[in-house]
Amino acid sequence: MKGSSQKAQSDKKEDDNKRLTELLNENKKLKEELADAQQPKESPNKIEVIAEKTETIMQQYQEPPLEESVPKIYTPKKPQLILDDAGGSSVSSSQGANPSRQEGSDVTGNASTTLNDVIPLVAHLSDKSDTGVTGDNITGCNKPVFTGTTAPEAEVTLTIGGKTYSTKADVNGRWNITVSDPLPEGSNPYTVQATASNGASGTLQGGVVIDTQAQEITVSLSSASDTGVKGDFITQVTTPTFNGTAEAGARLTLAIGSSVYTFAADASGRWSFTLPEQLQDGVHQYTLTATDIAGNISTGTGSVTIDTTGPELTQQIDPSSNNMVSDDVISNSSPVFSGRTEANLIVTITIAGISYNVMADESGNWKFTVPNNLPDGAYSYTVSVTDNAGNVSSSTGQVSVLAQSDSSTLLLTGGLILPAIQV
Repeated sequence: MKGSSQKAQSDKKEDDNKRLTELLNENKKLKEELADAQQPKESPNKIEVIAEKTETIMQQYQEPPLEESVPKIYTPKKPQLILDDAGGSSVSSSQGANPSRQEGSDVTGNASTTLNDVIPLVAHLSDKSDTGVTGDNITGCNKPVFTGTTAPEAEVTLTIGGKTYSTKADVNGRWNITVSDPLPEGSNPYTVQATASNGASGTLQGGVVIDTQAQEITVSLSSASDTGVKGDFITQVTTPTFNGTAEAGARLTLAIGSSVYTFAADASGRWSFTLPEQLQDGVHQYTLTATDIAGNISTGTGSVTIDTTGPELTQQIDPSSNNMVSDDVISNSSPVFSGRTEANLIVTITIAGISYNVMADESGNWKFTVPNNLPDGAYSYTVSVTDNAGNVSSSTGQVSVLAQSDSSTLLLTGGLILPAIQV
């Protein structure tokens, strides 16, 4: 019996050696096949593991960058179990980068697969909620509607403003969620997550800016167009330039008369527009409308007066206030002038090298007394007036002062003061 036992042990050892030789030959062949499959040589995607009883050998594949919004699924070849010369083992694959998934096998040949697939997911504001510039995620709606697409009948959640809203996509993958609580002004980050019935999911993050405040707009005439009194919108320029401010990038329309013009504010909110067509003398009503990038609308109205005609002006040496010797000769040394022009205009009287101003009353009447005593003699004078549009009217005249002379000894001829001729 003892001899039989030794023989059996010897036979088993011989079988084990034969099996080991076969495995080593098979291993060598696998290495050669793998080397040929990996030409040109690159670093193999190899993870060293220890093959123990019943332990699962896992291989992690990395997902390449997605080139499209819908993820692609890659199926790697089954990993090969390779023995090294020392009897250890490793798992190697000739596949490159792969989507996020794991594959492996244990020493008994059982396979296990874990999928972490990503489903497609698109989210954006609905057309009605995307006020202003389309697609800029700036809206004047503080309870917007989000819409998008994902896997059919997937569960969709939207988290924004500290609240979470849920819905289920239809059979075509379309979904809509209405934010029921008003969002605050400014930037509001959000997260959308979709989960399919098989557990696959997709997540995206974004932000939406809420802007419900109407912008402040200003309008004025440019300095070159604002002739006469500044800021009164009365000008002698028939194609005036309007200037102003609004929100950066706002779209503006100027309606004046029967014409409507469109232009935009710059990145600083400033804008300028020159009327391309002449306006006739008179009052012209205008409406300025500004729409900001969130769709908020502000409107302002006003009028501009075109006046290209000089004001009415009359002047005289006032007969009721001067001691008249003749039409333009007075015996008082402080001449008094009077006349008529447009209401509330400033009249300028220049005499003896000095200019004086006086304002016309509500009826346009004006009167002025030279404050300094003038020596006897003949004086030229000028009366001028400038209206609110900057138009100027002027008139000239002459007055002779005969305050210190004895008028009985003088002969008045043609406005000249000459010595009298004794007869």
